[in-house]
Amino acid sequence: MEELIELKKNIIAWFPIKENSNVLQFGKDEEITKELKSKTSKVTVIENILKASEKYDYITLIGAFENIEKEKIIELLEFAKEHLTQDGKILIAMKNKFGMKYWAGAKINLSANAFDAIVKSEENYLGFNKMKEILNSLNLKYKFYYPLPDYNFTNVIFTDEYLPSKDSIDARDLSFSKEDELIVFSEREAYKQIIEQDKNMFPFFANSYFIEVSNKENFEDVKYVSYGITRQKNYRIKTVMKKSAVYKNANTNEANTHIENIAKNINILNNCNINCLDTFSKNTIISKYLENAISYDKVLMNDYYENGLEKVIEKIEEFKINILDKLLADSSKENTIFEKYGIEINENLKEKLHFTKNGIIDLIFQNCLVENEKIYVYDQEWYEENVPIEFILYRAIFYFTELKKLEDVNKIYEKLEIKEFVEIFEKLETKLQAAIVDEKMWKLHIKSTESFEGSSNIIENYKNQILEANKHSKELENVIEEYQKQIEELNSRIGEKDVQLENYANELRAIANSISWKITKPIRSISGVLHSKK
Repeated sequence: MEELIELKKNIIAWFPIKENSNVLQFGKDEEITKELKSKTSKVTVIENILKASEKYDYITLIGAFENIEKEKIIELLEFAKEHLTQDGKILIAMKNKFGMKYWAGAKINLSANAFDAIVKSEENYLGFNKMKEILNSLNLKYKFYYPLPDYNFTNVIFTDEYLPSKDSIDARDLSFSKEDELIVFSEREAYKQIIEQDKNMFPFFANSYFIEVSNKENFEDVKYVSYGITRQKNYRIKTVMKKSAVYKNANTNEANTHIENIAKNINILNNCNINCLDTFSKNTIISKYLENAISYDKVLMNDYYENGLEKVIEKIEEFKINILDKLLADSSKENTIFEKYGIEINENLKEKLHFTKNGIIDLIFQNCLVENEKIYVYDQEWYEENVPIEFILYRAIFYFTELKKLEDVNKIYEKLEIKEFVEIFEKLETKLQAAIVDEKMWKLHIKSTESFEGSSNIIENYKNQILEANKHSKELENVIEEYQKQIEELNSRIGEKDVQLENYANELRAIANSISWKITKPIRSISGVLHSKK
């Protein structure tokens, strides 16, 4: 949990609060306060709405609805509206009553049980439509944002202008569940099914909301936000997509060096005459947006569906010549990327590779755009010196998941004449990822995945126990049935004995009443006396 606390700021870190703005923060939260104060020095924190009197440029209600009744929510919003400056904004972060995580079994608060959010009607459990209804009733304007996994631990934020796709849910979501929660299905897979049916259904099931509220429709030009929260701190950046460009900044102090290194990568690309959409200014990487461009992986897939794999291979070979080979420059085969990461490589194999000191290694097809048959690259974060061009090509194929679902990847490697290097490249890629990933954060991610799998195992165990119990129950039924038969037999035998005894009794009574018995009675008496004298 400690690793997650610092992520609380992500819900507000991306929002462009103007310098010297007057901010009112409702409710104490050290991480939120710290982030607000990094943007402006004028931050006031209150816990009671009666203690504020002036006007504010921003009023933050981060998690403010969770412990108050619906009437208090409306009262709080009315107070905030009255205390806004003319162009001021209310910034709300709240849980969604119908968030996918709550359908899956997560608890909406510490005192709740699984599924309470769904089945109970507590007034402070608000959903998408109910929140809109309240804001409309107060004549407020609003823009909804959709943070995942939720507003407390934000990794990605979608908007109505940029709703998630199946691929973006796969790439950017981070499930998180507590140890005492029994998660009965994968949120990620459920989201993907909903998106496949109708992506406009996603807002209703988003786990939480960030809402920009004002008296005017003066909303920020932000379509999408992402963070690399599973990365080590020195690589964590925030990416903010606007209508005309994408902006990348350091999200930790340690990541400032990474931003500077990305700027160096941009210079390498420009010097190699590779069209790059990225520029660097004021500690920010700015990627120009091409309105009519198509991602190169989509271009390749269109060729695949129209002309088959051979056409795609031809296009990839052109990509190598027109983009990757431009990186080729003098390099050493003594201190290569393999030596740096401690990977042994056969010298004969090494001699076949073409190394470059300009190792921009993330030139995958998804990071390339095509406009008017011209290829542009962007988002090139990663550099390694003395890297094989063949390895950069391998990574482009390795991350081309859409084609790999339809074709044998080894067949593609073979056609591109890099199959003999794949085993050593796989080892290198594993080392590179290990150098980037934050081990603790990744374990939290894996643990959450295992939580779902563990829940499945628990359910499976219960099923097995029920089957076993049913088996024992059947055996007991058979035993009881056998005992009942034996009891019936005993009862039958007892009945027979009763009849015999009754017959004996009748016979004795008949003898006692017979004439011969009465005649011999004196003799029996004398016999008794003689017997006693003896």
